[in-house]
Amino acid sequence: MEMYSLPCGTVTDNPKLAAELWAEAFYQAKDALRRIRPVPEQLIKQAHVKDLDETLAECDKVLQLGET
Repeated sequence: MEMYSLPCGTVTDNPKLAAELWAEAFYQAKDALRRIRPVPEQLIKQAHVKDLDETLAECDKVLQLGET
């Protein structure tokens, strides 16, 4: 039986579930990158960075994908 790792660090024998969860994790990472990309320019311009704490927390969550 083939096993597939999941973003949460566990494994499953269900390839469809693994594909769905990794696709969801991919889009979470894409969203986090979209939110963090303008932050350096905003800081350089000394502009207010809206929801910086939430943005950084989202990025930290994405960085932990696949870790156990």
